[in-house]
Amino acid sequence: MKHTIIILLCFLCGHAYTLQAEDANAQQYQDSILKVAQAMPSTSDKLEYLRDIVYKHQYAPYNKPFSTALYQEACAQKNVPYENLGAYYLAACYDKLHEPDTLAYWVDKLKSYVTEVGTYDYYLEQKAAISRALASKRQIEKAIYVAKETLQESLEHHSNNGEIAAYNSLACAYNVSSRGDEALKILLKAYQNFTPQTKPFLRIDILSRIAQVYGNAGQDSLKRPYLAQMDETLRDVVSCEPETRKNWSNLRIDCEVKHVLHFMNRGKMVEAQEHIDKAKALLEDHVDPVFWLNVQLVQLQYYSRTKEYDKSIALIDEVTPIVLNHYVSTFATLINYKASTQIDKGDVDGAIETRRYLLSLIHI
Repeated sequence: MKHTIIILLCFLCGHAYTLQAEDANAQQYQDSILKVAQAMPSTSDKLEYLRDIVYKHQYAPYNKPFSTALYQEACAQKNVPYENLGAYYLAACYDKLHEPDTLAYWVDKLKSYVTEVGTYDYYLEQKAAISRALASKRQIEKAIYVAKETLQESLEHHSNNGEIAAYNSLACAYNVSSRGDEALKILLKAYQNFTPQTKPFLRIDILSRIAQVYGNAGQDSLKRPYLAQMDETLRDVVSCEPETRKNWSNLRIDCEVKHVLHFMNRGKMVEAQEHIDKAKALLEDHVDPVFWLNVQLVQLQYYSRTKEYDKSIALIDEVTPIVLNHYVSTFATLINYKASTQIDKGDVDGAIETRRYLLSLIHI
């Protein structure tokens, strides 16, 4: 029997909810970085040092404290371009957390800097993020309004990055509200409006979403070129700036998972397992747990296809405590999947016990 299990990163609005455990030495590392900054005189060199640190650490637990340090130092020096940069990175932190109200505070700050920094990009990119945060909370009509307003501003001010970010957010809102055809139309329009100035993370996000939509529709031949471009763009950016590789871990895992699903759909199990192994190699402590979980879920699908029932059941038992703690909505699906696997294995009694276990929790 063929079973399908939900892949949680399907068309996430923005980024995964951050729950990851910190490195054992994370606090010590963070303190050592900030101690160097504190010892420096308040000059442009200190701002450049903090800017470079923030740029290399756009992931928790470091993104927020380092961004805060940059913003506070820029304010102390009354250096508006760096204030703008600090506010931009702080907004990005709250984008990852899907906090529209706090995000809106920093977007207002960014708007106030537009005249002095000479570009609308920072402000409009993060204004678009408000739409995604709203969509993640199912405030769909408000999300659509903000995305369309951001798009209009972007076109008026010739901000390509703002435009692409607005298309991205609008597509997210449409998809969350089950308007997949409209989402795809918007995503393809964004893709057609890429320029050499379009930021890599915006390119990758759009390519990922297009590949996701085509993949969900079973249109592998249409998905493949966008997935290939996503892969190529990620390789290029990590190759050019290896010191920023951890910033891209979640998206690299996303890309590998999409490859896994592509090859499994084509019955190419050797290639699928190769990409599972590549995804697992990226699972460091800073990775958002939803991406860790998605790697486990595609491994489960692989075991189902190859009829490795014992391995499937063992993996479910391993990930169940984490799912129960952080992804309750997925828990029942996972336990039912275990019961179905036990039936396929011929262990009917085990399947009955598994479902009794699930029912006992539901009635608690």
